[in-house]
Parts: sequence; C-alpha cells; structure tokens
Amino acid sequence: MPKPTRKEIREHKKFLERQKVYENKYSKKYYSWLKSVNYAAARSYENGFSNYDINSSRLERIYSQLYREVTINEASIQWKQFGIKKTKDIVDVLASILNTGEDEPISLWRSLLNQFITVRIAGRITEVEQTTRKRIAVLIERGQNEGLGAKEIAKLIRQDTGFNQNRSIAIARTETITSANQGKYMAAISSPFVKLKKWLPTKDEITRQSHLDFYDRPFVEMEQLFFVANADGFLEEALYPCDSRLSASNVVNCRCIIVFKNKLDDNGLPIRKRIG
Repeated sequence: MPKPTRKEIREHKKFLERQKVYENKYSKKYYSWLKSVNYAAARSYENGFSNYDINSSRLERIYSQLYREVTINEASIQWKQFGIKKTKDIVDVLASILNTGEDEPISLWRSLLNQFITVRIAGRITEVEQTTRKRIAVLIERGQNEGLGAKEIAKLIRQDTGFNQNRSIAIARTETITSANQGKYMAAISSPFVKLKKWLPTKDEITRQSHLDFYDRPFVEMEQLFFVANADGFLEEALYPCDSRLSASNVVNCRCIIVFKNKLDDNGLPIRKRIG
C-alpha cells in the first residue's frame, strides 16, 4: 500500500506546528471563559441562588473568531501549496459563484465558512455549556457530601483551575484542528483542478487505531466518504478529519489532516473541472 511521501509528512508537521500556535492562543480564551462561568456560579451559590449567567454570547464570539481566523488562514496556505496563480482558470471556475478577481477566492471561502459556522457553532456551544454546568454540579454535590458550607463550596468551584486548564486545551485543540481541516478542504473544492484526497494521521502510540488505519491507504475522490470506527465500534462517515458529523470519540484531541493531489488524465496532466 502507498505510504505518505516525504512532502506529505513535511506538510503534516508544519500543519501541526501552526495548529499548536492556534491552540495556545485559543486555549487561553476558553480558559478565561470557563473561569468566568465558575466565578459566576460560585457567587450565585454563595448567595443562595441556583441560576447563574453562563455568558453564551462570549463563548459564541470565541468560536466565531477561531473559525474565521484559522479556517481562512489554512485555506490560504493550502491554496498557495497548490501553486494556483491568478489565471483564467480561477475566473472560469468561480465567476458564477463569488469570485472577485482575487488571487485567492476569499469571498467564496467566507461564504462557505458562514454556512459551516451556522451549523457547527450552535451544536458545539450547547455541548460545552452542558458539560460546564455538569462539572459545576459535580463540584457542588462533592462539597455537600463532604459537609462543606456555601462559602467553602463556592471556593471549591473557583479553585477548579486544573480541570478547566485541561479542558480549555482539549476544546482549543479540537476546534483548531477541525477549522484547519475545513479550510484545507474549502481550498481543494474551490481549485480549478480536480483533486484527490487522503486522510493522513499522526503515526505514534497515542493515535486512535481507527485513524492509524488510514496511514497507508490510497488517495480517493473528493466526494468519497471516509468510514471511521467510533469508541463503540460503529462506523461514522466523514469527508475529512474532524468533520462535524463525527462524534467526540473520533474528534477530541485528533491530530489528523487531509492532504490532496491533482487527479491526472491519461497523459499525466491535471484534469480541469468542468463548469455547467
């Protein structure tokens, strides 16, 4: 079976280096939000109330900023890696969509991203909020079982820093990998040439076996789905690593990327997309 080329492995390494920068930036933002929720919950509990403001709008802004920055940046990097210059090819492909004559089809990517964000962010915010409330409920129950008073339990909630630090890193890693792969995929589907794709995992001892299985598989058509086993052994569909249709067991802390190459005709030349 075909193994990844040195170029593909090098691309993966650089991708992960960039992702680490994104992760460091946004893990701080997620941690700050988690801390603010804990403090709001602690104040509420101290005052004898059960309700507290989880500040959904702030969380939504973090998600929106992350996706708009990382997705567009990675789409631009992938586009440059394709070596596509401002030619009639781009105009032909994008003229009927959103092309503005730019070297990169930024308008198209932003449009695709807006559609993606609408679907992705709502679900993710709900999941994060629910998990956050459950964690605070666990802390309150733990304090009550230990016979702590309201002020002591409030202190317990405020001091849950270790858990929130780990969680903020996990959220940032998951979302930056997801948005980065989304950007790469958007660049490929907006290319004037027909592309083939490959799921490329990080080959080490902590990578999921279901993801490692893709390491030496061949490239496939862009529209072809990958089938990935989840934690329960059931197959899930995906167009690329961290696709939003995958469950948490296939997404959290994933470090896989999608890589591409041109589909060639019988003469070994790249195949141009047909319009209309």
